[in-house]
Amino acid sequence: MEDRMMKGRNETGRLLSSMLVAGLTILLGFTQLPAPLHAQVLGSINGTVTDETGAVVPGARVVLTDIGTGQVREAATSGEGFFEFPYLPPHQYSLTTSLKGFEEFKYSSLILEVGQHMTVNPTLRLGSVTQTVQVNSTPPSPSRQARCRSKLTHGESRTCL
Repeated sequence: MEDRMMKGRNETGRLLSSMLVAGLTILLGFTQLPAPLHAQVLGSINGTVTDETGAVVPGARVVLTDIGTGQVREAATSGEGFFEFPYLPPHQYSLTTSLKGFEEFKYSSLILEVGQHMTVNPTLRLGSVTQTVQVNSTPPSPSRQARCRSKLTHGESRTCL
């Protein structure tokens, strides 16, 4: 009877050893794949920022936001107006492009699929120029303005200080 128990334990041991070897072989086989599996899942968004005339816009700020997670990535366009966001998981994104002197441009819903390499080419329009003038002096007193006005006759001009 002891012989049968020993025989059963040996068979169980051999089975476990075989399973362990098979598991390690499979695991090591995955490390020998020609390309990483994540490269087939992740994608990218890139493009070239131009103005209304078609000229490239270097130094523009490009902000990519993952709508689902709220994660924000930022880039600046190169001297050729190019930007790139590599290694992106498939999600829904918004992309905002801005530069001083131009109106902000926004794509509110870019849907990146598994392994997709998306090209987006924003066009910036010139923004309106606003100017603020700050005066740091006190206007003349009303009585002095009245005196200057009252002395003016027939085409004379005076400066009251």
